[in-house]
Formats: sequence, C-alpha cells, structure tokens
Amino acid sequence: MSLRTATAGALVLVLSFAAVQSALAADDLWIGGTSGTQAWGTNSNWSLGHPPEYLVYPPDSAIIGDATGVRDIRTTATTVNVLKIDMSQGAAAPGVVNQLTLDGDFNVIGAFETHFVNHASNSPSQMVFDVNGHTFTGYLPGFDLKNMTIRNSGAPGTGKFSTIYAEWPSIPRPSRTT
Repeated sequence: MSLRTATAGALVLVLSFAAVQSALAADDLWIGGTSGTQAWGTNSNWSLGHPPEYLVYPPDSAIIGDATGVRDIRTTATTVNVLKIDMSQGAAAPGVVNQLTLDGDFNVIGAFETHFVNHASNSPSQMVFDVNGHTFTGYLPGFDLKNMTIRNSGAPGTGKFSTIYAEWPSIPRPSRTT
C-alpha cells in the first residue's frame, strides 16, 4: 500500500469518526440563571444534570442561550473539555450582557464547533468572551465569533487563543551524503 493511499485512508477514518462522534454527542443545555454571576460547575445549571464534558461517551456539547440581564457564567478552575460550545444572544435591551469568563483553560475538541453569535441588532458589548488569563483551544478556521467582544481581564501577557490542527504524517526526506 502506498503512503498516499494509507494517508487518504487514515484521513477518511478520522473524518468519519468525527462525524459519528458529533452525531452522537449529547447537547447539555444551560438551564441556570439568566442574570448575575453563574457557576459553570453547578450540576443543576445543566439539562443533563452535570456540566458538559468530553471525557464521557457520547461527549457533551455546551449550549448556552440568551441572558435577560447582566450574566457572567464563570468556568471552573480545572480545564473544561467539550465537543462544542454554542453560545448565543438574541435581540435584547441595551443593558443585557451575556458573558462567559474562563477561570481555567477551555478546550473545544470538535472540528468547527466554536460558535458565539450575538444578534446583529445588539452591540458587540452585549456578548463577551473573557479568557481571563487562560487558554481557549479549538479548531481554526472553525471559530464563529460574530458581533461580540473578546477580552483578557487576566494579567498582561496571559490569556490566549490556541488551535488544534490535524497533523499529517511526516514523510522522511532521504538523507544526502556528500
């Protein structure tokens, strides 16, 4: 079997697994408060009875809908791993803010599964993602970040966006002798 055939076969297998995994994923809907400071790690804030997690089967997706006041959902200090995150804010009064603040690193494992969408009639300040000195990791290009504010309230030089790329097998170069 040629290297090209093996690589193509491996890519098809990986993409098939990702598609099946996404199809079987459990949506964990935010049912917690719609205003005030809220805790990601509180079991009763989620429709599945626990915060979304990737290390279960099927993996969980975090779905967070509209705020009705100023809401700040703060993640746990431990690393959060989810298949996808889908946070949205519909048309809202000017004082409404839907915010997610990281208190630990956050990993989105699914390809093209990072969605933060604020209604076009809202100000970008009404949907806020604060990395707060931590690392947010997901696939690029796969971030859907529309009409929103991204900030880092952590110490200068901290907080970052990182990416996951599928790595192709390396092809060894023949060595040259002179």
